[in-house]
Amino acid sequence: MQLTQPSTDANRATRPQQIISITNIGSEPLKLLDLQLPKGFFILETLPPVVLPSATLQVTLALTEQPGIYDGRFVLRTNGEPAVYDFPVIGQVLPGLSAFPIGDGGNGCQPPLLMPDRTQTGSDRADILWGNAESNQLLGLGDSDWLWGGAETDWLAGSDGNDTLFGNQQADTLCAGTGNDLLFGGRGADWLFGNSGDDVLSGDRGEDTLIGGAGSDRFVIGEGTETILDFEDGIDRLILPTGINFESLSLAVSDGFLNLSNGTMLLAKIANLTPNQLTTANLAPVLI
Repeated sequence: MQLTQPSTDANRATRPQQIISITNIGSEPLKLLDLQLPKGFFILETLPPVVLPSATLQVTLALTEQPGIYDGRFVLRTNGEPAVYDFPVIGQVLPGLSAFPIGDGGNGCQPPLLMPDRTQTGSDRADILWGNAESNQLLGLGDSDWLWGGAETDWLAGSDGNDTLFGNQQADTLCAGTGNDLLFGGRGADWLFGNSGDDVLSGDRGEDTLIGGAGSDRFVIGEGTETILDFEDGIDRLILPTGINFESLSLAVSDGFLNLSNGTMLLAKIANLTPNQLTTANLAPVLI
């Protein structure tokens, strides 16, 4: 049997769920005899009694939404070789951060199941936290904080106050809390969550996903294609790249998204918006 442990790649390390793959490389059915999970963890699927030869079973390991730090061991017993797969899992859920139910997987603004290389926690005052060359988890907590991710895949949470979050490089997750926050993804395919307040979300470079949350938010169209999942007509506004005006936009609907293009360049994909709804009133002229 081959078992792929929870992924740490750029696309999955910052999601509240992790996929574990179980592949039967033998010639006989693989029996799944027993699965033990620590408190706070659960799987979304019902385990079948067997995995047929050459077949792969994917199991979704998820974390509770109750605030706290959870750790323990994932233990799976089978009739295969080896008979027991045993590895640690750890995760943290912060109070005051909403989990946005996006898509069938329920992805939201929660910490990764696998802890990063380095964690920094601020205070109830205004903090400045810098990431390093490893994967970082930066927690601003109270007051207006300034968080800067490092060179790897980072998870940044501002919590209370008017915070400024910079993802920097790689595929980062930026989670604002309450307050009017500024979020800048930087390079890589980033996820930005504004939560409550009047926030500014700028994916910058890369194929980014932006979720403004409650409040009047401004979505900055950067150098990559931005996917905006909760644009509210009449409340939120778009900021176009320098040199591009409303008249130069091409609008088309595809797969439930309004696509904004400038010539052959796809600038943004916006959910729940039609071409007739998008007017110059939806645009903001400046960033701040």
